[in-house]
Amino acid sequence: MPGVDDTWQCVDSVTGVSVEWVKGRFNDTQCACWPDGMTGDPVTMARDMRLLADWLVENHGDLL
Repeated sequence: MPGVDDTWQCVDSVTGVSVEWVKGRFNDTQCACWPDGMTGDPVTMARDMRLLADWLVENHGDLL
């Protein structure tokens, strides 16, 4: 999110899935990206995002 203050990014080191958001506005501003060439069904992609979000809540809830 170029030009937006307090933007944060998290990348899952296993899946390569990443998410960017504005601090304190995760639900309103999250933008997820998957690595080029990543294939998978929507259920797998949703699971990967859920695991990443769960990790963020546990480890960096103050940023969400």
